[in-house]
Amino acid sequence: MAYESSSSECLSMMQTNTTHFDLELECPFKSQIKYTAMQQLVTLVITVGRLKSYRRKVTKPLSDTDLVRFLMDQEILEEKKVQEVTSSNPFESESIFSQNQSNILHSIRDLEQKCWVVRQFSDHSDLIAVTLQGPNLKREVKLNLSTYRLVNPSKMQPVILGIAGTKLYLSCAKPADTPVLQLEEVDDSSQLQIIDSNSDMVRFLFYKQESGSTTQFESALCESWFISTDFDERKEVTLCHMENQVQERNTRFLMFR
Repeated sequence: MAYESSSSECLSMMQTNTTHFDLELECPFKSQIKYTAMQQLVTLVITVGRLKSYRRKVTKPLSDTDLVRFLMDQEILEEKKVQEVTSSNPFESESIFSQNQSNILHSIRDLEQKCWVVRQFSDHSDLIAVTLQGPNLKREVKLNLSTYRLVNPSKMQPVILGIAGTKLYLSCAKPADTPVLQLEEVDDSSQLQIIDSNSDMVRFLFYKQESGSTTQFESALCESWFISTDFDERKEVTLCHMENQVQERNTRFLMFR
């Protein structure tokens, strides 16, 4: 419980001088004064008037205790309950993904030891999973992994995955009902340092989930959609819904630094 004065100005005035009550009150009324301010001003005028009358009845200077007792008797102080308000929205109090480590170089392979390789077309690029040996290993994709501070503690580590030596980053797009994994070129990587959870830049974020020696990457934009590879060779790296990941796709990867 806490007590609040309906007029803090009243208390301040009375505590400043408890023995002199020849007060001149000026009321600079303006059209902009709100109802609550007017109500407080009226309360102040009435209280001071009552206090003058009360002062004439006592023969000793008023103490702080006398003042509080007087205010309580006049019902100037109100008893109110203070209620803590909490939000059900995990992004309301903290809605920013802030980068804390950038460009940590990793190699990545699925559980069948297939590497990622960039496949280039005239109008776009994508990733395929291929088993590489000998000289062909130089085609293997190296990932620049950047980590971010947690916004939602119930989730895993937010990361961004960039292709080392390029301006390409993995992102999640939704051209239709089914999310799509794409490689997107970012000319200015500084715009990825701070990401608002309500902006479209969230498409670059993935939640990194580790289990033993394996790692999964869930899209931050599309919940329950994971980066995955096919069991067959030279198939595209895509997103897979959680319900289908065990039967149809590889969603667990081995990461090497």
